[in-house]
Amino acid sequence: MMRIVINDQKEVISYVLVGDVEGSIEFDGNIPDDFASNFKPDFLDSKAMTLF
Repeated sequence: MMRIVINDQKEVISYVLVGDVEGSIEFDGNIPDDFASNFKPDFLDSKAMTLF
């Protein structure tokens, strides 16, 4: 299980595996094996990842 923050395009812009982050929702669906290694926070001006 993880907590995610999504934008209006349903892209993950932030996530935590432990604890909480402001504005997050619980996500207990399938998470791609390479999610953590490929995730780029939106402040790096990269494409966000879509889980939905």
